[in-house]
Amino acid sequence: MICRKSCNASTEEGAILIDILLAMSLAAFFVSIFSSASYSAQQSFERVYDRMRVWPVNDATSSIVSLPLFIPVSDKSICSRNFMRGSSSPTISSVVLPISLTIPLTHLEVRGGIAFISADSSVATDPDLFVVDISGSSHILSSINTGPGISSFSLVGKRIFASAASTIAQLHVIGFSDTTFSGPLVVEGKYQLPLPYATATPPYATTISFGFNDGTGKIFLGTEKWDGDEFSIIDVSTPSSPSWRSGLEIGSRVTDIAVDSSIAYIANAGANQLINTVGGLFSPSGWSRQEGKVISIYDSRIIFGRTSGGYDIQTDHELFSLATTTGRSGVMSILSTKNILGGVYGIVQDDNHVYIATHEVGREFQIFDIASSSLALSSTSRTFSLPTQPQSMTCDGDTMYVLSHTSPYIYAIRF
Repeated sequence: MICRKSCNASTEEGAILIDILLAMSLAAFFVSIFSSASYSAQQSFERVYDRMRVWPVNDATSSIVSLPLFIPVSDKSICSRNFMRGSSSPTISSVVLPISLTIPLTHLEVRGGIAFISADSSVATDPDLFVVDISGSSHILSSINTGPGISSFSLVGKRIFASAASTIAQLHVIGFSDTTFSGPLVVEGKYQLPLPYATATPPYATTISFGFNDGTGKIFLGTEKWDGDEFSIIDVSTPSSPSWRSGLEIGSRVTDIAVDSSIAYIANAGANQLINTVGGLFSPSGWSRQEGKVISIYDSRIIFGRTSGGYDIQTDHELFSLATTTGRSGVMSILSTKNILGGVYGIVQDDNHVYIATHEVGREFQIFDIASSSLALSSTSRTFSLPTQPQSMTCDGDTMYVLSHTSPYIYAIRF
């Protein structure tokens, strides 16, 4: 009897020890998972973000399944994989913004009927970021004046990372105080780029993007031409305290940045108008009077647009299609090109189409079909008129949005 009790006790103690070891192993396993959760989420998002987009419940109706307002590991908007859904003619409606005509608007993002709009006013007291409900009669939910103007921004989770027209701090980190966006916006942090030497004149920031590099969230920031790096990678894993990681001297003003699988593509005003961070260079003819303007990456294709330079030289094209597979190897091979009289100022893509915003009068919105096998753009486009020169273009759900360059209007495009 005594032996049986001691044996039972030993068995129980052994079982407890096994449970403890198992619990410790599981704890270590989950710690490992959570420590890399952001990176894994980003990788998953990059692979399937198009499948996470807002989907029609029935192609014959406009009912949609709504997804969360923000994807906290990416600044990509969640949009339809097929905007047209059998229709070839868009319905274009205008949204009047309750913003002064005198405030120049610079960039637009829309999430769930809420528009986020940046501005760069010459009046010191004007706001430089607006949050506007455009789901009905448009009204401002909140705004903030951070000091200088904002040239562009990335909307990531519950924060906005803004490229500032400031020599004091080129990066501003702005947070939301509540989930309704009606509470005050809060500046959580600012960051000034390091100077190459003590007396160097700091630049204005011109564009911004968000992505992952080495497993942590990074801001990719572009600036005007100056004596330092025009392209910088900034660690924002602690948003209130950004830190510089690396940079690249472009030699000219950076106009747009897009990130694909930790590779950054950089549009700029120099001879190599499209550069990527694995050594790829693209220098189309006409670079001396035109500049790289906008980049869009969708699945396996890159669409690159540039300005027209004020002249329609038909051999110097403004719209280019490339493959991401060659871009990742450092080779920037062009699949097809198009001459766009008014230059390209905005690009949105879906599975089979490329939608662009241009400054060509009467043809401000254009649609190109794209071959899924070759990624080549169709020989001709369908064109539609917008009552404005476009400033910025984005999408949300099954709607595309164009911000006016000349007035406080947004144009919603649906099929």
